[in-house]
Amino acid sequence: MVGLPGPWKSDAPWFPTPAWSNIVNWVDWFPIVFFPLKILVLGVGMFFSIKWHHDQAKKEKEKRDQST
Repeated sequence: MVGLPGPWKSDAPWFPTPAWSNIVNWVDWFPIVFFPLKILVLGVGMFFSIKWHHDQAKKEKEKRDQST
């Protein structure tokens, strides 16, 4: 700070750091972790959903082929 005399010279801010400053730091890295994890979980879920429907169609086709 410019112009402070004597023992009050400091690089530290003259105001107290607010409590929400820790939240801001958390908010900065949350999307970096959350979005890839979300894409991974949804991708695995979609894979198993498609696989399940494919297996059900295959099972139904085999059942029809055996009955004829």
